[in-house]
Amino acid sequence: MVDVSPADPSGVVDRTALAAWLRGQGFGDWSGELEPVGGGTQNVVLRTVVGGRPLVLRSSPVHPRPGSARTIAREITVLGALRGTDVPHPELVAACTDTDVLGRPFYLMTDVDGVNPGERVSPEQAADPALRHGAVLDVARAAARLGRLDPAAVGLDGLRRPGPFLERQVPRWTAQLASYSEVPGYDPGDLPDVAVAADWLTRHRPPEPEPGVAHGDLHLNNVLLDRTRPRVAARACATNGGSGPTRRTSASGGMGTVSDDIRPYGLC
Repeated sequence: MVDVSPADPSGVVDRTALAAWLRGQGFGDWSGELEPVGGGTQNVVLRTVVGGRPLVLRSSPVHPRPGSARTIAREITVLGALRGTDVPHPELVAACTDTDVLGRPFYLMTDVDGVNPGERVSPEQAADPALRHGAVLDVARAAARLGRLDPAAVGLDGLRRPGPFLERQVPRWTAQLASYSEVPGYDPGDLPDVAVAADWLTRHRPPEPEPGVAHGDLHLNNVLLDRTRPRVAARACATNGGSGPTRRTSASGGMGTVSDDIRPYGLC
C-alpha cells in the first residue's frame, strides 16, 4: 500500500522539534518547509529540503495502528541494508527510532525523481510503448537483484521468522481467506476449489530452498520509474516483504515468495 500525507503538515510535524533534531544530526539550519507527497492509505510522507538537498521524511501515522512503529523501524533497517547494493532504492540519510522528537519514529531519505505509474505516466512513457515495456522488464530485473541478496550478508537475517517458510504458507493464506467471511457481502462459496488447491499445494510442497530476500507487495503502484529511460528509479514504500526462500543461483531464477514484513521505500 502507498502512503498518505495530510494536506496541512502543521498538525503532523513539530517543526521546532524537528529543526532541533536536524541541527543535532549535523544538518544545520532548516527552512521548515514541508510538502505532502501524493495519496495513499498508510504512513505520512513529506517532501522537504535540508541544506539545499531534497529529502523525504517518512513516519508512521499520526494515529498509529499496532505495529506501526515496528514497521518504520524495519524500513529503516532495510534501507540501511540496501546501501551499496545494486537494488534501486533511495538512500537512507538519517533516522530517529524513538518517539522523543515527533511522538513517533521517522526517517529521512533521498528524494528520488521518478514517476509512479499507478498515479500517472510521463509524456515520454505515454508516447512510447517500447519505453513502457522496457520499464516493466526492469521492474523484474530489480526484483531479481533483491532476490539475489544474501540476508545474512546484508544484515537482514533477523527479519526472518524461524521455522520452514514454505510449510507455513498454505495455513497462513487459507486463514487469511477464511477471515474474509466476517466481511459483509463476502461469500466463501465464490471460491469453491480453495480446499482442493490448498491440499494439492501441501502435498506437492517442494523442499525448502536457500534463503533470500523478496518483496511482499510488488506491483506498479509501489515502483518509481525513470521518466525517460526504461528503468526503475526506485521501488516505492514496502512493509510487506521479508527474508524467505529464494534461489539465488541466477538473475532470472526463482524469486520465491516472501515472509512477513519488510517494505523498503525504494525497491519496495
